[in-house]
Amino acid sequence: MRVLSNEHAATCRELSTTNETLSATRAELDTTQSDLQRQTLLTRAHAHHERALNAAAFVLQASARTSAGDAQALHAKTARMAEREQQNIQAATLIGESVRTEVERAQASAVAYNESAARQSQQLLHALQSRVGPEFEAALDTCLHQHASTMEADIANAVQTAQTQRSEAQNNCQRIAEQVEVVASGLDTVVADKAAQGASVNKQLNASVEKHSSEQKISLASITSAIGTVLDTCASSTATLLSESQQRAQQIIDELRTQADELRARHAKEIRELREQAQKLSQQARTEDDEFMAAVRTMVEQRRTRNDAAITGLLDSADSHVSERAQSTARLVDQTAAVSASLDHAAAAVLSAAGDARQTIGTQLAGGQTKHE
Repeated sequence: MRVLSNEHAATCRELSTTNETLSATRAELDTTQSDLQRQTLLTRAHAHHERALNAAAFVLQASARTSAGDAQALHAKTARMAEREQQNIQAATLIGESVRTEVERAQASAVAYNESAARQSQQLLHALQSRVGPEFEAALDTCLHQHASTMEADIANAVQTAQTQRSEAQNNCQRIAEQVEVVASGLDTVVADKAAQGASVNKQLNASVEKHSSEQKISLASITSAIGTVLDTCASSTATLLSESQQRAQQIIDELRTQADELRARHAKEIRELREQAQKLSQQARTEDDEFMAAVRTMVEQRRTRNDAAITGLLDSADSHVSERAQSTARLVDQTAAVSASLDHAAAAVLSAAGDARQTIGTQLAGGQTKHE
């Protein structure tokens, strides 16, 4: 009877110990459930952060679309600038054609004047050939040849100068067109780079969001399976493997807590990194957009200033060339008039000398006849 009472007391002690162990296990399970609830709240918070990241990605996509629209507007503005440059080139071409027309007209007038001067010279020569000797005719031919060669050299120099200015104007217009094409290609390259950068940012955000979602799903599945394993193990081996169950449950709880802490810390770190990266990318995009707009504005102003200066220079050079051609034509007319006057004076002098010679010969003949008589 005493042995039975001792066994009953031992059994009661074991049952009480088992109850205490079950109570501790239940407390640990309650703690695990509270951790699971906290993990659920954390998962919801992560989902909220994911939605915030999706909103940020949407904002970045909208900013990329806005940047693309601005780039298209800049491209259209550059196209308009190219059209304006083409109009300037056409105006410069028209100016060159007008200059060439004036040069051709001056050349034609000079040729006509040379022909008329040659005809007058021939007439004078024919008139003088019957009155003067071969020496004066040779001297007159030499003088006329020198004057004609001088006029031809002046006309050739004027034509060469006009052709040189025309080629320089065409080269300047060609360089302006090439520079406009280079600016347009640079703008296309910048627009493509911005679009590629926006696409890469969107890909990175989508990949990070998918990674967070998959990790959270895996962590929840692992936590749920681990809790189920702990419950099954505790229920099946409460009586026989109590100590092993306690150690296993404690180890699993520690691992779960460690894993939850690691996941919480890693998620918080990744969220901070993503936020910082998104802020840096948005700031960088805004800075690049501002710099790009400032560079484009500066380039447009410089191009406009250079175009205005080039057009003003072309107009000034055309005006100066036309005035120089008019002055050279006037000088040629004056020189031809002077030559004609000198020829008239020489003809008058020759005629006067011939009259004096005829009078002298007549006087000598009269004196000789008187002596002969």
